[in-house]
Amino acid sequence: CFIMRAPLWRYPPSVYQASILAEMGLSVSVINTSDGGHHAVDIPTSVQNWVVVRQPNPWQRRSLFPRILAPVRRALFQARMLRKLEAERPRSVVVCEPPAIAAFLRSRWRERNPGCHSIFHFHEHPESLPNLGSGTRRDIVLARSSLSKADLVIVADQGRLKCLANEVRVPFTSRVVMNCPRRLETLPPPTLPRQLTQRLTKSPS
Repeated sequence: CFIMRAPLWRYPPSVYQASILAEMGLSVSVINTSDGGHHAVDIPTSVQNWVVVRQPNPWQRRSLFPRILAPVRRALFQARMLRKLEAERPRSVVVCEPPAIAAFLRSRWRERNPGCHSIFHFHEHPESLPNLGSGTRRDIVLARSSLSKADLVIVADQGRLKCLANEVRVPFTSRVVMNCPRRLETLPPPTLPRQLTQRLTKSPS
């Protein structure tokens, strides 16, 4: 079971990782939120997708109310996530990013189900702290200080692993894996200037 508090469509690598496990014959589910955005990648029919909290559309998040209601949304996600876990009883749980890791830790699912393997996956590390709210900052602190509670910690490259280990200073079992083990079928339009894009994509002579 993959758990992600961010809308799944923003993280195609997680969809690919889930689909690869499903192709290996495992029963795979994903717990995530949705904000009504365009899906960057289709979720395979072999992977069950649970949207446990529907977030407001991006244009609605510019108002003051989402910040006031943020603790409520966090509590709702944690409660509904726990309900799904209790119903499905997965053998392994992959929790992606500090907000989801913090919700998983606060639910105390791991303590009540010692036979379940817990895997913490850090796509983005270090995080861009100046743009984050106080709740997300607390999630990051909790996730980093609890790495020893995971059976396995996954990061994208050796540099991020070294950075994480230096900050935490607590022994934990880790593995470096590719964030994108499968290529997107359709790539988004480039944001670089056209001449620079052509130069970068030009085949070597």
